[in-house]
Amino acid sequence: HASKPGIDGALAQRGQPTGASNTIGVTSVDETVEKIITAGGTVVAAETAVPGVGCAAYCRDTEGNLVGLMQDEPSAG
Repeated sequence: HASKPGIDGALAQRGQPTGASNTIGVTSVDETVEKIITAGGTVVAAETAVPGVGCAAYCRDTEGNLVGLMQDEPSAG
């Protein structure tokens, strides 16, 4: 457990996005997802709370690349 909230590694249950992906920190998952959809990308895993850390979502860009989004919000959960 890191001393500060942020992007760390994680294990996911089957059915979740798998394989290597980049995860970027964003100010707002909702706003970033809207921009991705407007640009032609798709949502793979809708926004979900990561208790004590924030909110996360996964999207694919127009070339099929998987990208994770992480919003710091320690009160999430």
